Amino acid sequence: MTPRLAVPAWGAASWVACPYWPTALQNSVDEQTPDRIFGKCAHWVASRMLNSEAVNLGQPIPGYTGQEVTLEMVSAARVFVDDVVATMHGQPLYVEQQLTMIGRLEPVGVVRPDAFGWVTGSQLNVYEFKAGREYVSAFSNWQMILYVRAILDTWQIDGWREQGITVCFRVAQPRNYDREGQVREWKVRASDLRAYWNILENAAEEATSPNPVARTGVSQCRRCPGRVRCSTFQRHAYMEASHVGDGMPFDLDGNALGLELRALEDARAILDARITGLEQEAAAKINKGEIVNGYALESGYSRRYWTIPDHAVSTLGALYGVKTTVEKPVTPKQAQDAGLPAEYVNRYSDRARTEAKLIRVENSQVRKAFGRN
Repeated sequence: MTPRLAVPAWGAASWVACPYWPTALQNSVDEQTPDRIFGKCAHWVASRMLNSEAVNLGQPIPGYTGQEVTLEMVSAARVFVDDVVATMHGQPLYVEQQLTMIGRLEPVGVVRPDAFGWVTGSQLNVYEFKAGREYVSAFSNWQMILYVRAILDTWQIDGWREQGITVCFRVAQPRNYDREGQVREWKVRASDLRAYWNILENAAEEATSPNPVARTGVSQCRRCPGRVRCSTFQRHAYMEASHVGDGMPFDLDGNALGLELRALEDARAILDARITGLEQEAAAKINKGEIVNGYALESGYSRRYWTIPDHAVSTLGALYGVKTTVEKPVTPKQAQDAGLPAEYVNRYSDRARTEAKLIRVENSQVRKAFGRN
């Protein structure tokens, strides 16, 4: 019997864009990178905090050999937990509650929102904790929109009642320093999400069809675990590479300049994704003893670091009349995380304005600015 294809909620943005993505995921190796491990450990910490369970620095984390609770994990989880507590106003909270997708979204299976709750009978708050550094928006967040569908189905809320319900999406991302802040919000009427659910239903069916089609794109290809073995992505990358050297024999107006810049940025992202995928594949083969033409693995060296305690470094320096230790204050953020009131941190610290840089404005940001779903 052919194993059932996984269409995970966390990859919704990818399989909505590319029906082949779940197949690529199934055929790939699950690599536990340091960032992924940190994210899962930070989620464990946040879950215990929300359930009023003890969390101590150095505490072993179940399921992750050698991983212990760190100050960075606690600080990240605290941003998420504080937002949940502040916006739920003491109402019942569901933490990692298991819900089952039904109907045409049944292939998604079981989902576990990080947290959600009914602030009032007409407002549903849904929370997502993202410990990674890549920006995640609350607006049009496919993963969270799936969660809302599961919640409404579980509470047996029909289309008529959806018209009177406001959904508040809140994403906490402590390690991404964006102009919106570490917590982002999107409020929308539940009935206005129907178009999204229709798209998700069609995408889930297409992804689980016998021969799903691969569609290349910057966002889904960059994060796709199977990009190394995707022939469609390979052809796209080669095509982009062949056009990189094409020149423009005339000046571009503002509109054309924006389009050209966006196209080249997309091409660069696709090529970067292809390159990183091939680099990982090459390193894996070399580690197995295979030969990769023109490449080898070489280990470099970090900066020198002391292998003796700080007091021994100080004593060693004193013997030769050299000052080997420097005392300096912690950063304002570290002080605030340690318990210094934000009022005093803000009063006695500042943030210098950085050099203005060109940023890319996505269509979703434009739609949000004009109040369109």
